Order: sequence, then C-alpha cells, then structure tokens
Amino acid sequence: MKSIDIPIHQLSDYFSGTIKLKKFNKEEDHAKARIMEAHRDNYYVFLILEHGKVPMEVDFKQLEMRDSNIIYIRPGQVHKADYNNPVKGWFLAIDPSVMQPIYKNVFEEVIVDIPVLQLEGTDIFEKICQILHTLDVISNDDPNKNNGEVLRKDLTNSILGLIAREYLNEKEILFRRIARDQEVYQKFRSLVNKNIKSTKSPSEYAKMLNLSLNYLNEIVKNLSGFPISKWIHQECILEAKRILYYSTASIKEISYELGYEDAAYFSRIFKKEAGCSPQDFRNKNHEKSNVYQ
Repeated sequence: MKSIDIPIHQLSDYFSGTIKLKKFNKEEDHAKARIMEAHRDNYYVFLILEHGKVPMEVDFKQLEMRDSNIIYIRPGQVHKADYNNPVKGWFLAIDPSVMQPIYKNVFEEVIVDIPVLQLEGTDIFEKICQILHTLDVISNDDPNKNNGEVLRKDLTNSILGLIAREYLNEKEILFRRIARDQEVYQKFRSLVNKNIKSTKSPSEYAKMLNLSLNYLNEIVKNLSGFPISKWIHQECILEAKRILYYSTASIKEISYELGYEDAAYFSRIFKKEAGCSPQDFRNKNHEKSNVYQ
C-alpha cells in the first residue's frame, strides 16, 4: 500500500533563527502569487492581513481572511492557502521556544474555537501593525547590534500579547452570546410547552420573545438541530403520543385538543413525524402494555 505523507515544514529549512517576519505587498507579490499546498509546520504561524483576501483551509475548515484579519496556526495543524489574490500584510513564523508560556496557553488551549480574529476599524490592529513595522526594522539590522535578538523576542511577545488579548475578548463575547442563546432557547421551549395546543406559528413565538423570526430560528436550529417549525411539530406529536397512550380519546378528539381542526391533516402530520398513523401507534403500544398486565 502506498503511504500518504503530509509534508512537515521545519522553520530551519526556510529561515535562520527562531523568528521570521515577512512583509508581503499587493503589487510586488501578486506576480509571484501561488497556491500553498496542504502541509504542517513545526512552528506557529500568524498571518496579519491588512488588505486583500486569502481563502484558506485549516484542519478541514474552510476560512477566508479579509481586511484587518488575523489568523494563527498551531504547530501540527494541516493547512493550505490560496495567495493568488493581491494582498498586503505580514507573515510571522515563531519557534515555540520563543513564545511565553502564558501566551502559549492561550493559543493552545483557550481560543481554538475562534480561528480568525476580525479587527477591522479598531485601534488595536493599527498598534499591532506599528509594532510589526518596528520588528521589521530591527530584523533587518545586525542581530548582535544593540541587543537586537533580545529586542526581536520582546517585540514578538508584545505582538503575541496584544493578539492573545483580542482573542480572549472575542472568546468572552462568544461565551456571552452562547449564554444569551441558551436563555432564549429555554424560554422558547417553555413557551411552546405552555402554548403548544393553541399556537403553532413560529412567527407568534418570535413575537412573544420580541425577536425576529430569522434570529429565533437560527438559535433554535443551532441548539436543537431543527428549525422552529420542525421543533414545534415534534413537541406536538410528543403530546399526542402521551394522550394516545394514556387515554381512550378518539383521534378526532385528540386533534381538536391539540388545536388541529382537521383530523385528517393531524393524522398526516403525525404519520410524517412518528412513522405510523395515530391509531397504529395506539394499537402497538397498547399491545406492549398488555404484556406487563
């Protein structure tokens, strides 16, 4: 069997030292644009994009970097990028030994769910670019001149600290949004539970929660896997199953009880969701219950 090897790029194969900063320019580099094939690195990569667009894939996730975006790639992650568009920005490669432990913890453990940092229109992005310019000047000097190597490491960790802080801010915003969505979802479920017999319109539940239908539908779908209409149908069918199992009410009576004026329509909905007719469901479950009597 032919082995499949994913290339691993070593920092020492391309650059000398433990830090490599490369500035790329829209006009100058566009003629040399290329597609970087899938590979791993044994070092951290930070791509700071000032202008342009870079489609990427990182561990199966399709991403697209745009103006004032930052992305980091951890050692070992498989990634590829399309540099065929004219772009302007910075490529920063860092040996893991350079990164301070506090920042390494952030980039390794804390913020793996936020691959792209969006900083368009923020002062912090300008500050990061200013420090990158300073690092670029010092990198072009003799590393032994005036403690150049020490300055490079300090400036690099200053950049990492600013980026880590912004990622943590985004993480906090994400957590707050998740908590908010969970709260909305629980309120929605409670409202459905109380009003399922009288209200089956998704827009009515959105009004009760003072939310747009699209926003509520997005929350419900993200947390339950189903759109509002499907979720309402499932809850309604669950209540129908309870009544079918624990009562002797007719199918017509049950359909009216659940707010369906047309018993035939109710039966069609039930069969679609449950896989059998209401009467078949009752018969099957009554047969099972008789076994234990």
